[in-house]
Amino acid sequence: MHGRRANRAQEEEQARLQKVKELIPLVNNLIKKKKTNNYDKEYIDRTSLILMKCPYLQTLWNYRREYFEYIKPEYLKGKKEIEDEKCDMTKTSEELKKILKDENNMVEDILNTFNKCNELWFHKLWIIKYGLKDNLIDMKDLLNELEYCKRSFYKDDRNYHCWNYRSYIISCIHIIHKKLNNMNKENKENKEKEKNLDETNKTHQTHQTHQTIQSNQSNQSNGCFNFDVYETNYKLSKMLIENNFSNFSAWFLKYSLKKSIIDTNNELNLIKNAIFTDPFDQSLWEFYKWFLFQNGNDKEEILFILLNNNTIYLFFPNLINLNISKCICYDNNNKEIKGSWDKHIIKINNSNNINDSNNKESFVFSFTFDKNYLLLGNIPYIKFVLYYYKYNIYVPHQIHYEQNILKDIYRLYNNSSKENNKYEHSIIYQIDITKISKCQLFNILLDNNQYNRKGIYQFSNNIDDNNDQNKIYYNFYKYINSSNILLNISTNMDLHLLNLELEQINELLLLENDCKFALYTKFEILKRIEHFEEALKVLDYLKQVDFLRLEYYKDQETEILIKKRIHDYYETSEKGNNNEMLDLTHMNIKSIIYPLMIEAFFIPKIDLSNNSISEGYNGKGTLNFLYNLRELCLNNNKLKNFIFLMKNLYNLKLLEKLDVSNNHLVDMEQDLDQYEFVILPSLKYINISNTNIALLLNEKYKHKNILNTYNIVRHNNTVVLSKL
Repeated sequence: MHGRRANRAQEEEQARLQKVKELIPLVNNLIKKKKTNNYDKEYIDRTSLILMKCPYLQTLWNYRREYFEYIKPEYLKGKKEIEDEKCDMTKTSEELKKILKDENNMVEDILNTFNKCNELWFHKLWIIKYGLKDNLIDMKDLLNELEYCKRSFYKDDRNYHCWNYRSYIISCIHIIHKKLNNMNKENKENKEKEKNLDETNKTHQTHQTHQTIQSNQSNQSNGCFNFDVYETNYKLSKMLIENNFSNFSAWFLKYSLKKSIIDTNNELNLIKNAIFTDPFDQSLWEFYKWFLFQNGNDKEEILFILLNNNTIYLFFPNLINLNISKCICYDNNNKEIKGSWDKHIIKINNSNNINDSNNKESFVFSFTFDKNYLLLGNIPYIKFVLYYYKYNIYVPHQIHYEQNILKDIYRLYNNSSKENNKYEHSIIYQIDITKISKCQLFNILLDNNQYNRKGIYQFSNNIDDNNDQNKIYYNFYKYINSSNILLNISTNMDLHLLNLELEQINELLLLENDCKFALYTKFEILKRIEHFEEALKVLDYLKQVDFLRLEYYKDQETEILIKKRIHDYYETSEKGNNNEMLDLTHMNIKSIIYPLMIEAFFIPKIDLSNNSISEGYNGKGTLNFLYNLRELCLNNNKLKNFIFLMKNLYNLKLLEKLDVSNNHLVDMEQDLDQYEFVILPSLKYINISNTNIALLLNEKYKHKNILNTYNIVRHNNTVVLSKL
């Protein structure tokens, strides 16, 4: 009927059934042949005809692969077989190369029709691996495969099968490249050995070396040593983006480019031209945010360094697995300084043992100098060489072959018996002792050389002026804050450039005021340049535009409010009006995860009452990293387990006063006779009024006067654990 789509489902089903009927006898016959190891060329030709029409039959591809393995010995003969008169000299390695090339061409012909068939791409990669194992494929062939991928992207630039295949080809190139580099090293070693040989041996050795060098030069002519993965990726991404800028895979290629290849202005202009063309394409904004905030920050950096007594504390912005068994400290004469390493334990478990040796990750590591060593003040500078493990750093020429489908090729080409841990990275950090502040307890390293980009706060040189203590702590705050900001923007950016980008985003929002991607990027910039009031306004508008992420924006709002309160506290302190207590009350705070609020390190008193904070079980709460804290108020929150709370505060060695009133803390069935919690060395006063502990002490355990070494002080409606 007119206006109604024809229903061809029944016809298509009949056609598929007919195709299956034709295939069943052939497949059954192949299975029989396979069981008897009978690989006839006739059946290979038949499978070719079938696979051109239906390439999804894995059984047929398996049969073809077994056929290639079966005929390999006939074509790859040893010297003895070649000398045999009965040997078929037409079957040579060159002939096998031609057969492989024909197989690859057949696969490419089928891919023209079925370009997203997984079986085809798998077989194509198998051909490459098969050839590499017996030197049937050289560097020129691999580079041709890259060109094939490039041509395929013209037809379908989002074909993830092709992108995946391309990454494997690049890996193969690097594997061979590594082998040839090792050969070059061996050649150099041989040249050095030649000097110690007699003239006859030297002549023979030179001849062999010359042959090897010629082989290497041949490989270089094939493009091995001229291949630059960064330049190749850059050109491909540029070509694809110019053809279609809405291609996340092409933008993703740029994530791994070397800084020397990237021109900041050109990249920003390219991405902004694309964004202004289609401001609602998320892939464009993802790359834009990465370029502004993450580019160049893939490896770990130190957030700030503290000195207390004879111990150096290294604070990192992220959770890090430091290999403390290899980390070394050197003095100015490059001699090792003896000491012991320790870490701030993160994992909180049900055991009473805080120092769980299985916990290898932390945000904070410490190095304590041996007592018998020279005093730190007698050393002009020290140097730390730190080793850490990180598994998500993507570097094109550092591929972990042993973890993927190419591991057999890697093992075949890698002659080295000892390999370094590919996930282990290093940091070399030099500390100028003269730049460490001199005040009570925790002294911070103020190194202006670490923060010399535009728009960054310049620290006061007067850090030792004890007559202006507020100014000192204001400098400490700005140092930690500036460090945190810089570690959250790209290495090719600074605050001046961020302000310029903000202006252009504002221009876009005049045209598309409801673009949530532009609004959120604007918020991220405002957060980093500390325009808190404006950032809060953007969040309010985002709650309306992108209401599905309402709770996320509420959490972001809380984070901004915390940062603003800390900023205002130090601003007031600098003017000489120290409020003593940092007021973070009534802010609906649910959790404070490190490094949020770490800027409050030098604030001695914090009030977090009337929020929704729970004790947490991951050990990542920032409160336990505020070592300088003396007084903490957690009144009227959602604390249900006092034991876990104290485990989360175990590192606050200077804490003197704790208020946990108006929380549950324990169940009413809790046995207080056997009740124990972590005891902090300086904690003398714990307010537990209006908690289940207080209720139990006033009723079931009213005879009890001591709880876990603390005296129980009952006065009217107040219950306090005291050591005063």
